Amino acid sequence: MGRREVSESDRLRAQRFGEALRELRGKRVTTEALASRAGVSVDTVRKLERGGTAFPALFIVSAVVRELEGSLDALVEAAEEAQ
Repeated sequence: MGRREVSESDRLRAQRFGEALRELRGKRVTTEALASRAGVSVDTVRKLERGGTAFPALFIVSAVVRELEGSLDALVEAAEEAQ
């Protein structure tokens, strides 16, 4: 199974997801602290927050959201809402 091409719709959804994630993080924790606690790199968190990954790995996103005590469902809904 090959990778599917990233559409403009995919890019916009990734950006909205990143905005929702950034909003969830707010000023409660730094990007560096979140990355450390979630067991991912700072670059990974930054990439997620700016929508740089159209199809992020579920386990990575889940680890980040869990550290923020957020809801993965709510973030996905926020990303899908504006479509």
